[in-house]
Order: sequence, then structure tokens, then C-alpha cells
Amino acid sequence: MTTDTIDAVTFQAFSSYSLSVYCLTSPELSSKWNSQRDVYERYDQDIFDALILRFEEPDSRNRWDSPLFTVQPDDTLPFEAISDALLKRKAPPPNQSTQSQPLSSANFLYELDRVTQDVLMHIKHDAHKTQSCPDSDMGQSAP
Repeated sequence: MTTDTIDAVTFQAFSSYSLSVYCLTSPELSSKWNSQRDVYERYDQDIFDALILRFEEPDSRNRWDSPLFTVQPDDTLPFEAISDALLKRKAPPPNQSTQSQPLSSANFLYELDRVTQDVLMHIKHDAHKTQSCPDSDMGQSAP
């Protein structure tokens, strides 16, 4: 089987599903490449300049940018390393941000009822104190 024929079902058996390939170019060269594209495929220059200003270079220390391959325009792509990263790399262990959290605890309704009763009790207690306080203007009608 060649890498061209790997389908989605087969690909799910592998550990890593993505990687980043960053082509390190100057904004001027990128703008030149953009201007050489077909008119319907290129970015308007104002939009292109705004994208350049907002662009954040990938960082291999970030989980979402790893593994990261940085290449220069004249470099040959490291196909074997990319293939190994996709097909042979062990996925990083899950962390708190990538694990699904339970939607509610097992005793969610009990806790909700308890907190609701506690809040209502405090409201009733404060309302009673306000009505029985002789210096309070609350609870009395305006003159």
C-alpha cells in the first residue's frame, strides 16, 4: 500500500492525525507568490497585509503545533520524517484541555436542590430582618 491509498478508516489506526509544515518565507516573497496566483485565488493586497500582521509563527513547544517541520522555499520536503511523524509517532498523553469532562456529577440534582434551598433560606432570612428593622425604609411605602 502506498501513502496515496491510505483511506480515513486505515488512517485512524495510526497515533498522530496532524502535523505542521511551516514554510519560512519573508512577507515580500509571500506577497509576490500571492500576486502570481490566478486573480480568483489570490488575496486582495489589503487583506493579505492584514493576514501578515496577524500571523503567529508556529512553535514546536505548543501541543497544537507539534510535530513541526520548518522548511525554507528552496528546501526539499523531509517526506520520510513527515511520514514517520504521522504514521509511527506515539501520540502525546492526553492532558486536562484535551479530555472530555463529565457533563454533570452523579448527584447533580441533589446538589442543585441543596444550593437552591440554601439561597432561598438566606433570601427569606434577609427579607425578614429588613422588615423587622425599625430604622429601615425598605418594606414601607413612600410618603
